[in-house]
Amino acid sequence: MLGTVLAASGFLNDVLPGLSIGPYIGLSLLYGFLVLISPVIFVCFSALSSEGKGTYVGLLLSAGVVTWAVIGQVATVGQMLTRGGLPPLFTSACSLLSFR
Repeated sequence: MLGTVLAASGFLNDVLPGLSIGPYIGLSLLYGFLVLISPVIFVCFSALSSEGKGTYVGLLLSAGVVTWAVIGQVATVGQMLTRGGLPPLFTSACSLLSFR
């Protein structure tokens, strides 16, 4: 969410001039939504159980969604920084993080 706030304030345009940040904002919002929907997935699966307790399936699905969102957000930030033009050592580290 920090990336979305920084992009809306115009900070990213100053730091990364010439880079289209629209797709990165969209991906950041998508991953933020996945983090917010994860507890809902867990609660939906606990409502399906007969005892009203959480199930392992709900836990695994919600943990998988959060993990997907975190990895996606890190990869998005890595791609944004890689394409923005950084020093070579930092660019290599971002490329490794973005699984290219």
